[in-house]
Amino acid sequence: MAEWRIGLVVDSRTVGVLTDGTGTVRASAYGFDVDRRTSIAEVLDTLLQCVSAESIGYVMITGLAEIASAPWHERLSPVGALRLAAPATLSVPPLSGWPSEKAAAVRDSVAVVAGGHQYDGTEVSALDETAVAAFAHRCRNRVAAVAITGANAQVDSGHEQRAAAIAREVLGESVPVVTSSGLGGMGLLERENTTVLDAALSPHISLLLDGVTQLLRAKEVTADIYFTSADGTLLTASDVARHPLRARRAARGAAITGALRLAALDDAVVVEAIDGYVYITTVVEGTPQENLGPVQVQGVRTCLPEVRTSAVRIDELRTRGTVARPSGDARLALRRARAGHGALPVIVVGPDADEVIRLDDGDNEIRPGFGARVGAIGAALGEVSGTVDRIFRFTETSYPDCVAQARRMARESAIQAGADPSRLRRPRVREFPLTYISTRCARMRVTVSGPLVRV
Repeated sequence: MAEWRIGLVVDSRTVGVLTDGTGTVRASAYGFDVDRRTSIAEVLDTLLQCVSAESIGYVMITGLAEIASAPWHERLSPVGALRLAAPATLSVPPLSGWPSEKAAAVRDSVAVVAGGHQYDGTEVSALDETAVAAFAHRCRNRVAAVAITGANAQVDSGHEQRAAAIAREVLGESVPVVTSSGLGGMGLLERENTTVLDAALSPHISLLLDGVTQLLRAKEVTADIYFTSADGTLLTASDVARHPLRARRAARGAAITGALRLAALDDAVVVEAIDGYVYITTVVEGTPQENLGPVQVQGVRTCLPEVRTSAVRIDELRTRGTVARPSGDARLALRRARAGHGALPVIVVGPDADEVIRLDDGDNEIRPGFGARVGAIGAALGEVSGTVDRIFRFTETSYPDCVAQARRMARESAIQAGADPSRLRRPRVREFPLTYISTRCARMRVTVSGPLVRV
């Protein structure tokens, strides 16, 4: 039986596609209603004329933030922020460096208690469970969610998990408890900030997810629902409920994935032309290149990954006089995108792709078409992934053993997210030497992706 999928991009208009088990687009639809949910319903009605609702295996959605009636940063809920790190880190309390209006919107109960770990996995101090319980009691009937961040929790999450269990015992299951251990990254403050923002958004996003689920169920679509992340991979609804910032800026990631699938490539420079700009992104082994360093979200430093993209006004890539050549800025952006990767092919996609002049003088340029539908195609054909980003020590085992452990953990994470174990891609390993630490160790970031299990 065909593995039917629906891919949706929700923006100023809703674009939907229906794909079969081979990844072929069988139907397309557009919705223009100013009410986003009505627009989604119109698209679903059109697509479901082609296939029965019970035949749909998966529904993938890009643009979760756009479904809301107001920007995410206006929907922040009060949060209890608990850090497990005392007696360390006391000089820099939680929410330090936040814009005052954002801090005022989310700050309620804030505490730093004993607990957490060193980079080598040893305890900073034993977890003060009494202080954790006292913090949870202060949060009762005051906060909409709780954010718990332990020092080096990505190395050992035991204290975070125990503190979360205590908080749930006191507050009940109706109050989301968000932990930081799955976020990766080395900076405590950036990881803590991300966790607090996720917790502050979680109640609103959970309601939004319930609304989307109810809309699909009303159409008798009982398929699993996934959401696109910034790098084009897919997130489960439960992942998004816990960490909604992962679905931020997902439209570009979906367009990149769509371009790669339509061109049947894993390595390319993807050029998306949309809304008066051209966005240029380098993709190697199916993964968009990322910026290094903290990412600002509404003035708050976070540990979120961010796809490295160059933006050029589309006027720079239109015909200039009688000569159809890109401007100097556009040529420089293309050279930078290809630097160190050879003569990567160029894939030109997007609603305004026809306005962009030819960028490659040879036969190394692909224009698959599909216009505004490329993002919906990318959503429908997206893959799931698992990432491990933490410090590994070589004192008790060998370097190859640590690499093997990181790969195994990433594989398990991808399979848990829904990837088909028999079709996983080769792990991508990035190592960051920690020369300032005396212990023999390194930070490793390993990602494994693969198609969803066929239903």
